[in-house]
Amino acid sequence: MVDKYLEKFEEIKNNHKEYMEKRNIKLRYASFKKGYNIGLGKKDLLSYEPEFRRKGEKILVKENKEDSWHELDSHNKGIFLGVASKLMSVKNPIPALHGAKIYEGLGVGNRASVKRRLLRAYEKNPCYGYDKEIKAFLKRNPESKEGKTLEHKFIPVLAGASVIVALFFLSPNLTGNAVGNLVKSDSNIIGAVLFVLGIAGLFISFRKR
Repeated sequence: MVDKYLEKFEEIKNNHKEYMEKRNIKLRYASFKKGYNIGLGKKDLLSYEPEFRRKGEKILVKENKEDSWHELDSHNKGIFLGVASKLMSVKNPIPALHGAKIYEGLGVGNRASVKRRLLRAYEKNPCYGYDKEIKAFLKRNPESKEGKTLEHKFIPVLAGASVIVALFFLSPNLTGNAVGNLVKSDSNIIGAVLFVLGIAGLFISFRKR
């Protein structure tokens, strides 16, 4: 027979562990946001050239050539992502490429949004001296590596199914027989709602690609 005090102890310990895990997640997120919101001037942005490398699941970073390698924490990750985002908002391929390389160092250079912004900057202001570098970046981060998540796979399937079911409900020959006005009205409402949701889902899915 298990002692009730031992049971109570285990319950307290597990509750505390769960509380600390949630607290640490909140603290890491707060630290990340604080880093992301740090304001840097354009000159500082362009001269900010951190180096990254992988060690298993960990990301190591060296902010300057004189620095030693250290593990990336939430605060610094926020800073780097904030810098990369600001660089890529400039409609010029030089800072945009710089930002894209920071994203790459953080392991997210193959995101479609990163490549779209890089190509948009190049289209707005083509700098032909950077053709090879941009092409090399795109080759290092091919589309096939983006890896569609379950959400990306599920949304278009669900949206397409909603449209098909909506057409079924909106059909005037729903059962092949005469249907009462109330049933027709209900089926039309259901069909209209499903159709709108399906179209919205397809729109979101195509926009994310």
